[in-house]
Amino acid sequence: MQTFSMKRWFRKYHKWVGLVLTPFIILFCVSGIILNHRQAFSSYDISRAWMPENYAFHNYNNGIIRGVITTHQGNIFAYGIAGVWKTDSCFSHFTEYNHGFPKGVDNRRILNMTETADHHLWCVTPYAVYQMDNSGKWLLAYESHTELEDMTTRGDSLLILSRSEVLISRPPYQHFMPHALLPPNKHSVRKVNILSMVRKLHSGELFGLGGRLFMDLMAVVMIILCITGIIFTVLKSSIRHSSPRHIARKARQMKVDLAWHNRLGRYLILFLLWITVTGICLRAPMSTMLKKVNLSNLSSGVIRNPYQDQLRGIRWDPLTSQWLLMTTKKIYHMKDLDSPPQAFPHQPKMSSMGITVFQCMDHTWLIGSLSGLYQFNTMTGEVKGYPLPSIHHAQVSKGPSIVGFCRLRHHSFIFEKRSGVHPRLPKMPETLKRQPISLWNVAVEIHTGRIFAAFLKKAVSGYVPVCGLLLVILLITGWKVGKRKR
Repeated sequence: MQTFSMKRWFRKYHKWVGLVLTPFIILFCVSGIILNHRQAFSSYDISRAWMPENYAFHNYNNGIIRGVITTHQGNIFAYGIAGVWKTDSCFSHFTEYNHGFPKGVDNRRILNMTETADHHLWCVTPYAVYQMDNSGKWLLAYESHTELEDMTTRGDSLLILSRSEVLISRPPYQHFMPHALLPPNKHSVRKVNILSMVRKLHSGELFGLGGRLFMDLMAVVMIILCITGIIFTVLKSSIRHSSPRHIARKARQMKVDLAWHNRLGRYLILFLLWITVTGICLRAPMSTMLKKVNLSNLSSGVIRNPYQDQLRGIRWDPLTSQWLLMTTKKIYHMKDLDSPPQAFPHQPKMSSMGITVFQCMDHTWLIGSLSGLYQFNTMTGEVKGYPLPSIHHAQVSKGPSIVGFCRLRHHSFIFEKRSGVHPRLPKMPETLKRQPISLWNVAVEIHTGRIFAAFLKKAVSGYVPVCGLLLVILLITGWKVGKRKR
């Protein structure tokens, strides 16, 4: 009797929870496939009119402006997630300078701009470096298969920073040569952050392109399980009201549908659980715990690249005449690029998503990210929060998430993700407001559940863990029910 009761519970849970979870599972799977192939989907955009209100542009929010550069001729260019725009010191007008970038707003997401000694403008996007010609057109100078993060100059040298290495180019800037950085400690052994490993396991990146394609296949299998489950439920419900001559046909359809549903679920359950459990681990509270854990000595010997997937920013510090190197965990200083980096004793708080502000101002460095804005004195090592009096906590309940900063005519402008620029600027032009959002960014918001933030409020942080746990139980109950039927 107890076995029968448990069996009925398995079936009911698998049916009803499965029906409720199906649209969310499909959203996870489709968005995951897009996230696994950013460059393949980079040319596709979506109008922000289709997105929730918090994704609309107003008061220069949502990263529309990340920074500003003033050229030797006095021209002012603003840059951010919508490309490059020529403006003035009052932001009273904007002229688009995106000619030459590939189609798609994701291909003109500007991370930084700089001017070389020969007075040419350069910019870096997540996967490419561009140089502006005399007509204002951007010319592709370097294309990368790994994500780029930053760029800067020192003398006539142009430095490009990827997530794992530094690339250096000198006039005429036709070749970008990788420069190996020494580890902070010459005895550094291989250390891998657990969270980073789980992220690569979830996407399949740990096993290269083949691994990513396999995880895509598992996402397709998950979608097929959802569709076959719905078809079976609909057929089973409709067969009761069917005429005798239709019952046999629907029964055959049910049998074939159920056979595929059970076989796929039974044979691939371990891989489906793998993708689900690793997804749960990438969100709080599991991610918070895993981020603090490192594995050492995964292989013998010294690590080949101690900065693998860790570099986020690089600058020359005129205050101390040394290089500053920003990683996911710490800021280092070094006399030259051939010296071992030394960590500062005190570190500003940084978001795991990377930095958005890294510039020198008034004998200190400003370090900004989604975790706030900090003043960092490289001569004394002192770290303190940058005063943000005009950003009210009523508008920004989670604290300020800094997405940009600029200084024009001795006035500082701070760009916060949700509330926009402080102090306020003239009304944002409609041309900027109409800029679309990339399909890849939409996939990020869907996959993390942030797209439901307006509806779920603070509960959005539990969206992925709760859906993940329900899916784990759904897979196990499905395996149990299928096993009993077999």
